[in-house]
Amino acid sequence: MSASDVTNLLTRTEGWVAGLHLAALSLLGRPAQSVSDFVRAFSGSHRYVLDYLVEEVLNRQPPGVQDFLLRTSILDRLCGSLCDAVTGGRDGHVTLERLEKANLFLVPMDDERRWYRYHRLFADLLRARMQQERPDEQAKLHAAAADWFERAGLASDAVSHALAGGDHERAAALIEQHSTDLLTRGELTTLLSWVRALPTSVVDARPALCISLAWAHTFAGQTARVEPLLEKAAAQIQLHAPSAAARDILGNIDCMRAFIATLRGDTARALDLAARADRLLAPDSFMQRSVIPYTQGIAYRGDGRFDESAAAFAEMVRLGEAAGNIWTISVGWYEMATTRRLQGRLREAMGILQMTQRLATEQGARHFGSLAKVDVGVSEVLREQNHLDAAARLVTNSLGVMESWVSPFDLMLAYLSLAQLRFAQRDWVAASAALEKADEIRHTHIVFPRLSSLTDIWHTRLALAQGHLQEAEAWVQTTQPGTRGPVIIQTAELITLARVRLAQGNLTAALQVLEMQESVTREIDWTGALIEILALQSVALHTLSQTSRALAALHESLRLAEPEGFMRVFLQEGETMRHLLQLGLREWTASEAPFAYAQHLFRCFDASSTQSPESTAHPGSVLVEPLSSREIEVLRLIAAGLTNQEIADHLYISVRTAKKHVQNINSKLDAHSRTHALARARELNLL
Repeated sequence: MSASDVTNLLTRTEGWVAGLHLAALSLLGRPAQSVSDFVRAFSGSHRYVLDYLVEEVLNRQPPGVQDFLLRTSILDRLCGSLCDAVTGGRDGHVTLERLEKANLFLVPMDDERRWYRYHRLFADLLRARMQQERPDEQAKLHAAAADWFERAGLASDAVSHALAGGDHERAAALIEQHSTDLLTRGELTTLLSWVRALPTSVVDARPALCISLAWAHTFAGQTARVEPLLEKAAAQIQLHAPSAAARDILGNIDCMRAFIATLRGDTARALDLAARADRLLAPDSFMQRSVIPYTQGIAYRGDGRFDESAAAFAEMVRLGEAAGNIWTISVGWYEMATTRRLQGRLREAMGILQMTQRLATEQGARHFGSLAKVDVGVSEVLREQNHLDAAARLVTNSLGVMESWVSPFDLMLAYLSLAQLRFAQRDWVAASAALEKADEIRHTHIVFPRLSSLTDIWHTRLALAQGHLQEAEAWVQTTQPGTRGPVIIQTAELITLARVRLAQGNLTAALQVLEMQESVTREIDWTGALIEILALQSVALHTLSQTSRALAALHESLRLAEPEGFMRVFLQEGETMRHLLQLGLREWTASEAPFAYAQHLFRCFDASSTQSPESTAHPGSVLVEPLSSREIEVLRLIAAGLTNQEIADHLYISVRTAKKHVQNINSKLDAHSRTHALARARELNLL
């Protein structure tokens, strides 16, 4: 047997020695190539296992115990009151204790021994026996289990038992009731699998379920399946008399269509549908209403109306708070931070993102795959400020968390962020691999136009970095930069066009494009893009030996960049920028605003050849993961000189918990002692 087959067999038998022996007997004489198939199929219904368990275990139990075992075999986990609900008895807990003491294949699932489960092979046997001897009882038993789980607030188990028992109407009602929670936690696979288990007729007859399924398909990138579901929902509404509930469903449909229009880049239609949804939705349909400001925020951002965009996302947050939905709140904050980051307000964006991280941690939602893009947002700011190692850790971890959240939009966002990070690290192979992942997503799903445009832009940037000018020019001819799409896409494309012309030596053409975009960005107060445009102008002018104008452009770019900690925008321009900074330091006086910043950037160029990119980050450092409110409280007590025991007494927690908080603080602050942690905290203005 291979090592993997041995591991799988141990998993199947859960270390049961007799089970391993029976498996070995069954393997005698089998050809080696069939071993893996045997291990995968090995279960309690295998004849050796079946004979052993029936003769040596099941048949030796009193009739009452046998009945208990068979009835409760439908359960994946057992507790006393649940067993009573299924069997109709009153001694479930006592029976479970007796079974455990008798070593009757009962495994405790917690230290309190409240929850148990049967050994896998024993459960296989019991279920096979139940199906053979009492097939008609199973629906009733599953219904009883569904009742108990629903009363206990364990919706997932309730739905599973309703489906297993064939009660599709009840399962559909439960799925409708809890679909928002599933979407919030990013459990798209669960929701889709449940709905697939229902007859189509049951789904089609429930407009609310059709809409929930449409949202799940949208987040999973299966947008082609959305409109038929919305049409079915609308058709069902037409069969009934007009009512407030019917208007609310129609408002839901318009919200869904507004989101799809936003996804397709049709902002005019999206805004029209959002306005109509606003008139139809019930005032207390907070979750559905949150789609309206989301649509508006995306549209305003695309047009460079950054303050209006931020205000729209603030309204989304307010509606999320009214609904008590952490996902809506977090997405609203994330999108607001994205707006501010694009605008050039990096520190405000980081503050918003760190607050969102802290909120998600306090709400127990930090592990949600649907919220992993908040960490991607933090990594984007860190990358701009040249904290490359910290950014890499965050975006890599986010991709791992996103595996449970199958949204192609968030995955593409993360891969684009990773590509830009690897580009900053001059790892062309890794950058190309990340872009290929983004390509795979956009070629199989409809994605936001900005993400698709960014993918093309970074393919072009990568081609330029490697000297592939023909490839870059091919993008220019194919895309015709600046001819379509919202302002932020057109400007990003035109800045890239200027880079292509610079690389080709066509400096006049490059400057014409940059001057035009300088005017656009000044008009809409787009500082983030203006910093890059001025930096590129300085490079082009310097190459044309117009040193005075080059230094003037660089001076203004540095003045705008310093308060927010922009660094990559300068470091990525290489030796030409280094020489410009050197000239600037000779020309400018030490009292001028950008002098110290120019000095720091100049040193970073020298350090980059011998140090990791992380070590060249601006002194105004930031935390990769923010401290929780309790950790900040502990930090203040450390600053007051309290010992771990005194902290524990003050906060009414155990010394072990206090030590854990101190360890977390040191880890997050990258500190090796209390003294170091306090110094780092003061550096970061946490104290």
